[in-house]
Amino acid sequence: MAAIIGFVVYSLFFEDHSKQMSVSVSQITISEVKNGAFQAFIPVDGVVQPLKTIYLDVVQGGYVEKKFIAGGNEVKTGDRLLKLSNYNLMM
Repeated sequence: MAAIIGFVVYSLFFEDHSKQMSVSVSQITISEVKNGAFQAFIPVDGVVQPLKTIYLDVVQGGYVEKKFIAGGNEVKTGDRLLKLSNYNLMM
């Protein structure tokens, strides 16, 4: 109970309850208001993730001989992605 009373007394007497803000004249910019497109740049850091990820599994193993499409590019059905080779199966 004493803690609550102490908090109320502190809030009433010691906290700053002013509604004013002091700004120096050098920090104020006054200019004409114009109609036009609003352009703003807001730097945002983040991670972009694909909507759908499909993992390819090669039963026999092998090597990626050539990449036809780099990661991050859009692909369509039928696009060649990789050329896989397995030297053990060739022998």
